[in-house]
Amino acid sequence: MGEFSLWHLILILGVILIFFGPSRLPGLGNSLGKAIRGFKSGMKGVGDEEDKAVESAREVLPPGSDDDKTPISNKDKTNKNS
Repeated sequence: MGEFSLWHLILILGVILIFFGPSRLPGLGNSLGKAIRGFKSGMKGVGDEEDKAVESAREVLPPGSDDDKTPISNKDKTNKNS
C-alpha cells in the first residue's frame, strides 16, 4: 500500500490530462522546464556570489591579521595588559 508503482504514476498523469486538457500540457511542461532552469541558475549564482565575497574579503584583509587563530585565553591576557 505504501509503495509507489507504475500504476500510481499512470493514474496521476491521467488526472492531470483530464484536469488541464491536452492543449495546455505542452505549455505547462515548457513553463516547468523554464522554472527548473531558472532555479538551477539562481542556485549556481548564489554559490558564485559567496565565492566572490570570500575572495574580496581575502584581498581586503592583510595576511596575518586573522584574530580568530589567536586562542581566547591569549586575547584576554592581551586585553588585560593594555
